[in-house]
Amino acid sequence: MKKKTKNAVLVSTTVAALYFASYLTLSLNGLYEPADLGLGEQGLGVKSYRWSPYGFGAPVGRVRSACLFPYYPLYFLDLRFWHTHCKTVPQGYPERVLSREELERL
Repeated sequence: MKKKTKNAVLVSTTVAALYFASYLTLSLNGLYEPADLGLGEQGLGVKSYRWSPYGFGAPVGRVRSACLFPYYPLYFLDLRFWHTHCKTVPQGYPERVLSREELERL
């Protein structure tokens, strides 16, 4: 292989590894954010949760698009295979609990 080709392969591999490693770091530090609010037996409360890697969370039911856009392929795979909907709160993953004041502001 030519030297330019080897350098291009090395740079491409390094960039791809950093991309995956950065998302993995964000995902490992993420938590389940409230996705839907509704009325229940105890009044207004959280109905469902959605996985949110660190920094992706926004007010209830939203995700920061600027964070999501570059990582969307990995975020999609993460939700599909690792942090699936059936693994929400009862599995012991970290979750963000809304206080009564936060619920009332929404």
